[in-house]
Amino acid sequence: MDIINRAFCVLKKNFFFLVFLVLVIPVDAQTSRPTFSLSPELTEKYSAKINKKVLSFDGQTTSRTKKSFKKFQRQEKRLHKKLCKVNPELADKLFSYPVDPLYYQKDAFNSSSHTKLKSGPKEYDSYWDTLKSSSAFLNKAQANNGKLSSIMETNKNILNCDNKLNQANKLQNYFRQRKTLLNKSLKDYPSLKRNLLGIDKVNYYYGQYLKEFKNRLKIESKFESLFKEGLSGISDFSKFMSANGELSKFSKIPADWGKSTEGLQTNASVEKMLEESTKALGGIVAKDAIAAKVREGTNAIGKMKSGSYGNATNAADIPDFKPNPMKTKRFADRLEYSTDIQFKKTSTYFPATGNFGFLAGYKLNPKFSIGAGGTYNLGLGKNWNDIHFSHEGIGIRTYSDYQIKASVYLSAGYEKNATIATASQKEKGQNSFNWYDSALIGLKIKPKVFGKASPSASLQYDFLHDEHAPASPAFIYRLGWTLK
Repeated sequence: MDIINRAFCVLKKNFFFLVFLVLVIPVDAQTSRPTFSLSPELTEKYSAKINKKVLSFDGQTTSRTKKSFKKFQRQEKRLHKKLCKVNPELADKLFSYPVDPLYYQKDAFNSSSHTKLKSGPKEYDSYWDTLKSSSAFLNKAQANNGKLSSIMETNKNILNCDNKLNQANKLQNYFRQRKTLLNKSLKDYPSLKRNLLGIDKVNYYYGQYLKEFKNRLKIESKFESLFKEGLSGISDFSKFMSANGELSKFSKIPADWGKSTEGLQTNASVEKMLEESTKALGGIVAKDAIAAKVREGTNAIGKMKSGSYGNATNAADIPDFKPNPMKTKRFADRLEYSTDIQFKKTSTYFPATGNFGFLAGYKLNPKFSIGAGGTYNLGLGKNWNDIHFSHEGIGIRTYSDYQIKASVYLSAGYEKNATIATASQKEKGQNSFNWYDSALIGLKIKPKVFGKASPSASLQYDFLHDEHAPASPAFIYRLGWTLK
């Protein structure tokens, strides 16, 4: 016992020292990390997974690009037809082949050799860069070993998809330029505003679809994440990535770049240039025009930062309408599921039946959703001394919810419920079910407290409650859950 007590005292005195050692010693030193082995089996599995994702992404991008291109052409043809009636000379100018070559093209990807579209601004995509580099690295490694595997086909599909993404970028830039040119040239023609709005919608939603597809592509499985983590630990891959990745061009910047201001514009030179320009353009009038342009640019930047336009990063993508962010979502992503329960009491304090509802809804936009479902009436007994479960009926529901403010919704619905006929009713020859209708409207509260799942409570008025036999309560209170 003395030995144990002494040992305990020693540990007690050095407790903080031991804690300090645990915190200071690096994690890598405490636990040994297994060495990553680039085996053919793992490479094949990784190749199969990313190939499936890339093919799906390629198909979605190609299909949407073709659809958007056709829609844009239809909008331009309608605009051209109307403009020919108003101003034929301007129509010939805006829709001539040199100005709008894609107007005469049939396919978005098979452009003429004379048609050279300019690339638009590109955003660096680290996921796509790593995907391309890892595929090229593995393909090169397999080729050096004299082995043929699926990674060669995967690398080919990635390069093909990358070419289509470049073409999509050019097409998106073309949409932006045409939208800007047409809005500027036809601002004095109110009758053409609807057609310009159609072009604006095609341009905006095409960009949002591309972003949505890229976001889905970036969703990684656990195996893909672990494989990339192991691959990043290989020095040969790091060197390959540095030499061939999208950021490799920055490694060629001279070491003394930025240390000298020779040849660069200074604040004083820019201010002097602006002052000379304003004097040449007429002094105060020119300053007012410049100030107006600055305000216009500031407003555009503010709109992009607000996030109300799908995180737009280009001023030409800011729409002249209120966009629906649900339009570019998949059907499955626009569904929501809900369940609720309602108790109906008898003359005693015990609920005679429990009405359980199971519903599926579809979000038309972030504020408005519609849905339908079914209900089941479970009998719970007559009183506390007579508790037993029984089948009491079924029902069909439809509903619509409109968000008024925060978690408060205006809820309306139409329902058809059926209760089992009593013994006396069956003797009289009535059907086994008694159907009755309900027309409901009221308020529903859905506070966001658990992420995708949120509780709900509704209070609705039934306009047809007097027509029920026996009469049912005018107000219906339900509790439930909604899963988005």
